[in-house]
Amino acid sequence: MNPLTTTQTNRPKLALFGGAFNPPTLGHTAVAERLIRAGFERVLVMPCFGHTFGKSLAPAADRLVLAMEAFRHLPEVRVSSFEIDLGMNGSTYELVSNLPMLPEYRSHEIFLAIGSDEANVLHRWRRHEELRSMIPFVVITRAGHPLSEGGLWATRPPHVVIPYDGTLLDVSSTAARAAIACGNFKAAQHALTPRILAHIRERRLYRSASRECSPLPEAREFASNIC
Repeated sequence: MNPLTTTQTNRPKLALFGGAFNPPTLGHTAVAERLIRAGFERVLVMPCFGHTFGKSLAPAADRLVLAMEAFRHLPEVRVSSFEIDLGMNGSTYELVSNLPMLPEYRSHEIFLAIGSDEANVLHRWRRHEELRSMIPFVVITRAGHPLSEGGLWATRPPHVVIPYDGTLLDVSSTAARAAIACGNFKAAQHALTPRILAHIRERRLYRSASRECSPLPEAREFASNIC
């Protein structure tokens, strides 16, 4: 059964897919495709301007261009500069509080997309209880990250859980950046499209000033609204 059939309105369903997209990988596009297959008529990809905890990011203008390139083949996806235009620092609460300014706010039923790993630790987010009452979440189940006791809130309406279907790619922006920093563009090809990699090389993004390169990190990264 389509999990969206239990929602409360007949307005088109929109999934707000935010994140750093630093850079956008094939894993990010797989998430958008999964949301579309789950029944969302629109997916709004929203790169953040800055990072809540001061993490170094590529320039927002570059990440916006890269995101537009990453999702250009999906007509249901729109890449939005909403957070960038407002100069937001990656705070989810700030974003949700400003959603009435979004053009789609009145025409669509908006859900905030996160991974099941994040749903399990939502209680660590700032003002998490308010967030859950301000906007419905759509939780995408990741391999190896079933909902734990801390994530059971997502199984209660108006929130929606999308089950794992084996199609999400386990690729990492962190690993792609590490490969590029070392000049290992062949390794980065496993995570990035050729056009995205070409833009990164042209703009000399993610290049390391260090002469030594450590082994590529094994950490997996699921893009979400927290950058």
